[in-house]
Amino acid sequence: MDIYFTYENGTCNQFQDKPGGKKEEVTIVVAPLRVEGKETDSLKVISGCNMWQGCHNPNCFYSAGSRKKPKIEAKPKKKIKS
Repeated sequence: MDIYFTYENGTCNQFQDKPGGKKEEVTIVVAPLRVEGKETDSLKVISGCNMWQGCHNPNCFYSAGSRKKPKIEAKPKKKIKS
């Protein structure tokens, strides 16, 4: 089995150079960083943006700003009595 990875050039109009700053449009590259999993199971490709360290947008998955958001833990589901 052959697997090919590629990067993607594009623009991001949600880039914030400081927390709460004005959103700007910048050119970005989103590229695969690593692959997780086993050959016999499914593979998971972890990608990243080249501007992640300079971006402080808390709503962007790739940005450094999103890593500062508080982590939310899921509550256990209630058991339904039948």
